[in-house]
Amino acid sequence: MKKLWILLLIFPVLFLSTNSCEDSGGDDGSSADSTAILSGYVLNSENLEPIHAALVMIMEHTENSTRTDTYGFFELEFELESLEGIHLIAAPTGYIADTSSTIWISPGEIEDSISLRPIPTDDILVPSGDAASIILSKVTPTSIGVRESGSEEVAAITFVVLDSTGTPIDADHSVDLNFYVGGSPGGGLFFTPSTAQTGGDGKVTTYLFSGDSAGVVQIIAAVDHPGRPIKSKPVAVVIHGGFPDIDHFSVGPEDRNMPDRILNAVNHVTAILGDKYGNPVKPGTAVYFTTSACIIGGSAFTDNMGRAGVDFLTAYPMPNEDGIAWITAQTADENEEIIEVHNFIVLSGLPELSVTPTEIDIPNDSSQTFNYTVADLRGNPMAEGQTIEVAIEAGDVDITGDTKIKFGDTIDSLFTHYRFTLTDSEPDSINRNKVVVRIKTTGDNGNEELLLEGFAH
Repeated sequence: MKKLWILLLIFPVLFLSTNSCEDSGGDDGSSADSTAILSGYVLNSENLEPIHAALVMIMEHTENSTRTDTYGFFELEFELESLEGIHLIAAPTGYIADTSSTIWISPGEIEDSISLRPIPTDDILVPSGDAASIILSKVTPTSIGVRESGSEEVAAITFVVLDSTGTPIDADHSVDLNFYVGGSPGGGLFFTPSTAQTGGDGKVTTYLFSGDSAGVVQIIAAVDHPGRPIKSKPVAVVIHGGFPDIDHFSVGPEDRNMPDRILNAVNHVTAILGDKYGNPVKPGTAVYFTTSACIIGGSAFTDNMGRAGVDFLTAYPMPNEDGIAWITAQTADENEEIIEVHNFIVLSGLPELSVTPTEIDIPNDSSQTFNYTVADLRGNPMAEGQTIEVAIEAGDVDITGDTKIKFGDTIDSLFTHYRFTLTDSEPDSINRNKVVVRIKTTGDNGNEELLLEGFAH
């Protein structure tokens, strides 16, 4: 053990580049042929027990790192342009880091028999080298709420600075770590301290305070050495929204119109909740639903975009008179007061047909126009998918106008009124011929037809 310790002290320290390597993939950096894979195990050199959560890093490409699982296993995927000799380093806490011999690997190759065996320090103080890389240690919590939202508003972010062997830098090699905001939603967020010196364990913690806007914040830690800057990968912290605001609260069904003759038909109802800044409310905000007719799911909780959804089922009691089922969504605002919004679903009934004029009487070499209506007893339009067809059953006439209709999802009564025109197709004939026209509607609302008869002269 003493010999090994001496060898470790005099063994030349490998130079580790602190600059990010350029993307070595194809045109889009994602070609499968340029991906190489390294995998293996990190074991305690004394008893060959697996080491959990050991940091494993490619020394020539420090942006490629991972940690071992419970069994000491690791796997690293990275991009290569050509054959390259690389070195892996395993640097678990409480161990002297172990570096692999040169591994020659080409794009597309897999090397899966790597074994790294760090030496336990047994409380031996291992001096570090100069700062070479920065990695994230932990973020607590990983998501916070906007200011005055009732959620946690501060996240602690801890970085650790490592030397070229993956050892946290000690007090003799301490550096000032500066913190910067990358992408952010703004809104007055800030962090403190903005600059701090590493301690004997190479760690520094800064605290992110949320503002009044939701979104993702990127925090970057850097050692600003002139000519040799070292930067961490951006660390993302999610800021969620606050309490519901009545002006940013809405509810609506996926389908506005449903046939009332089908029991257990499913429609999805979604409530959308924003806070007073127009951001989604914090996830998990409860919403209560009720309806004046049929059945609706009682409650749901918002997702990351402030959406909460339930199912609406056609069932008794069906709506009376106007055929409308009113939906109400309720929640509580920042003043602990109940706020609610409303919307409705039309439950359309059996189709009824009417037409004017009621008889066909087309003068020679002329035409006649008819207005017809397809609606339920309450005047509501048919549900999506219902069709209308107007066809000539007999007679020497041509037909134009609204002769083939397929309903979309609508509640607009404008979509109950239609027209068509019959034109004498034999203007040189003086024979009086009988004309029959059939108006027919079919679909989930039900089937109905009407015959229109008369003469063309």
